Amino acid sequence: MGLGKLGINGLLGIGILVSILSVLVSIVSLADGTYTDEGGNTTNYKTTWRLINAILCAVVVIITIVLTVFINLSANKDSALIKDFGWRKLIAGTILPYIAVTVVNVINFLIPWGEGIGVHVARIIIELINIACALAQVYSFGTKLMASVNQQTLDDVMKKNPLYKEIAKVKTIGKTPTSELSSLEKFKIKETADAVNKGKKGKEEFGKRQRRRNPPKRRKKKK
Repeated sequence: MGLGKLGINGLLGIGILVSILSVLVSIVSLADGTYTDEGGNTTNYKTTWRLINAILCAVVVIITIVLTVFINLSANKDSALIKDFGWRKLIAGTILPYIAVTVVNVINFLIPWGEGIGVHVARIIIELINIACALAQVYSFGTKLMASVNQQTLDDVMKKNPLYKEIAKVKTIGKTPTSELSSLEKFKIKETADAVNKGKKGKEEFGKRQRRRNPPKRRKKKK
């Protein structure tokens, strides 16, 4: 099955999982860095973890490219990520930063690291940077997934989520991205979001009424 067949939410979900795996691999690399091969050569930065992280970074790039193509060519215009050209530009703009992270990890994999305190320090710094980048990816993919599910425009997310706004500014080289859609589309998306929120609120109120009508029975104390 092609990645495009997963749909927007499926692609974003895979992006979250891959980014979480990248965090875990970096943590393992920090804890398990020393390796001695059959020839007796020792390295304080295992090739295995460097290779896996490079592959995971490449997968994130592929997912982002497929997602960009999908939201620009999809005939299904129901998603807020498709209707809002601000979302489209932001998602497309993340491709280059993700490629840069991938290139760094590929170079890191190709470097013939040896042993010594300097290698330990370099490994810690590189993997901490990898963890920070991967966590930012998890947060970014997760925010887009919630925006897609709740039909939120980019402006809506920026207002409610200052941290994501700062992450987006970094990815767009200091420029704050904004929504770009017609007034009619804004009204439709807001109407859908209000309906979703109203439904959630209605369920919560119904649950409260049920609890008031059917309070939990008190257990009799055993004598």
